[in-house]
Amino acid sequence: MDENLRRYYMELKGYIKSTLAGAKRSSDRVLDTLNQQELAWRPACGCNSMGLILLHIARSEDMFTHNVIQDTSQIWVSEDWYKKLKMKEEETAQELASRGMDEFNDASYRVAIEVFEKLRNWYPFSKYAILAELKIADAYYNLGQYEEAIFAYEEFEKLHPRNEATPYVVNQIGLSYFGRVSTIDRDQKSTENASETFKRLIIQFPDSLYAVRAKENLRKCQESLANHELEIGLFYYKSKHYKAAIQRFKTVLTQYPDVGKIHQHALQFLALATASIEQQPKQ
Repeated sequence: MDENLRRYYMELKGYIKSTLAGAKRSSDRVLDTLNQQELAWRPACGCNSMGLILLHIARSEDMFTHNVIQDTSQIWVSEDWYKKLKMKEEETAQELASRGMDEFNDASYRVAIEVFEKLRNWYPFSKYAILAELKIADAYYNLGQYEEAIFAYEEFEKLHPRNEATPYVVNQIGLSYFGRVSTIDRDQKSTENASETFKRLIIQFPDSLYAVRAKENLRKCQESLANHELEIGLFYYKSKHYKAAIQRFKTVLTQYPDVGKIHQHALQFLALATASIEQQPKQ
């Protein structure tokens, strides 16, 4: 083997060993037994080679160490392994954050999610990681993927309960639940969840700007839930199931007292349903 090539592979093994030492104690023994052909071996056409798989693991360990100990340079960078392997230099956390925001502001939300996920995964201890977590949730919300948005926002709140963005996040959770509601004849579980979320926001952050918005959104939720009850009541009334109809109309009156015309309609049809029962022949 050419001396320069042999030295190259020795250096490559050394790099992998140095970054895997803390996590993989057996890596030295494994790598010492691999020759050039074994490092380049692929289990099938198109698969990664053994060497490339080990290299990815080593890069992860190297970057993790750098992220934890901020004043420790990456061996990958300090020893110019980008140039040695003729690979493109990776973006920094700041560069990824900037590119992610550019994509987000251009409404390229799926691309933005990819960029922010890379930022979050590669630089979990960076000051930009929190931004990435939040913008991933925002991107899903803007795409109308409310299930994914709710999960991302709730994860953010669990990880950063004291973050200044928490009132915004709670409000977005409520909006995401409410966004799942399409028509009043659908299951109202999402509306109920939205209503409870807005109530929580008002109680936990009463002085927040989002608490003011939550009150308006809560009113919309109450109207939706009341309208749903009224529609079921009207169905029972038209079907001449007056007792069932009365129960629904009473629910509107007792649980949703501040819903304007819906409240008036419930009063009107409660009286009609009660009169209809009184007019039925006694058995």
